[in-house]
Amino acid sequence: MNKIHSLNWDCGRAEVQSLAAMLGPVYFKLGAREVQPFAIMPWGDDTGPKHDALPGILQRTRGEWPCVPFGAPKAPAGLPVHWQPPKPEPVCAEFHGYSANNHWDLLDKSEGSLRFGITYPENHPIERLEREVMGVAGKPELRCTLTIIARRN
Repeated sequence: MNKIHSLNWDCGRAEVQSLAAMLGPVYFKLGAREVQPFAIMPWGDDTGPKHDALPGILQRTRGEWPCVPFGAPKAPAGLPVHWQPPKPEPVCAEFHGYSANNHWDLLDKSEGSLRFGITYPENHPIERLEREVMGVAGKPELRCTLTIIARRN
């Protein structure tokens, strides 16, 4: 089940969902006006069997999120030889990686900051990701960090 977590600071507000730890919408206060620059897909709040059959990354696509490893499970057919990946077997069967298609855990919520984590399957070269999203006091600005803990190269 997707959970939405709210982040508020003096110059804005944001939402981060548990699915893919996607950030958006984000509202920045710019003087007397407020702007929301992040894309939110029109189907993002749909429901039903067709919607639920979409990969996680497409179900509620919005704004910004971590993709580790970034890319496709396999190279598209017909690429020039020099564009072929060095290794034919995929590292991950999901587009843009496990983290972009699965739910993250909320690890900590404090004034102006949210911290999330996701543990990868045991056979994956990545062990875990941790992500922090924080509003910058006094500024219409967000800072995002991503920590990648690898099992192997």
